[in-house]
Amino acid sequence: ENIIPNSDMVLQRDFRHDKMYVESVDVALKRNIGVIEALYKKYSGRENLPGEKPKTVSSMEWGMLCADALLVDDGFIDRHIRVIYVRSIATAVDELHDKSFRSMNFCEFIHGICWIASFLDSETALSAVVQR
Repeated sequence: ENIIPNSDMVLQRDFRHDKMYVESVDVALKRNIGVIEALYKKYSGRENLPGEKPKTVSSMEWGMLCADALLVDDGFIDRHIRVIYVRSIATAVDELHDKSFRSMNFCEFIHGICWIASFLDSETALSAVVQR
């Protein structure tokens, strides 16, 4: 009775419902989609095989994005970057044969940016993250 209400699954569901799937975030994402796509293009594909499509973002590339955006400080550390990366990736049914849980697609990338904005907890955080 205590496990499910306190699980990460509930945290993720509440995050999506309360902080991500709201009109203000939708408007900010739509307004900045070109920048988000450019960031994804810049920080994806380094660990993909030649010719592999679609390009994805590895945990190393995600960390580089956060470092280049100057997000890392005393309040936002490497551990937070890794947790947000993991929370943004959809669960794979078969982690032995399906390696998709090791890389972030574009939809998951947007989810990660929203997690960062939520972590920074400011009304303009999404715009700040996208524009850095």
